[in-house]
Amino acid sequence: MVAIVVATLGLVLFALLIGNMQTYLQSIIVRLDEWRVKRTDTEQWMHHRQLPS
Repeated sequence: MVAIVVATLGLVLFALLIGNMQTYLQSIIVRLDEWRVKRTDTEQWMHHRQLPS
């Protein structure tokens, strides 16, 4: 009985760990995409103003 409770608790904690890692990775991807868009917008603005790179 105790082994079943411990195994179930371990599975729940492992699932929570995987879920948190997935959320963290998704937030990193979102930040990278925002940075990429900002960089592209800046480069386009500089090109429009005929500024050097």
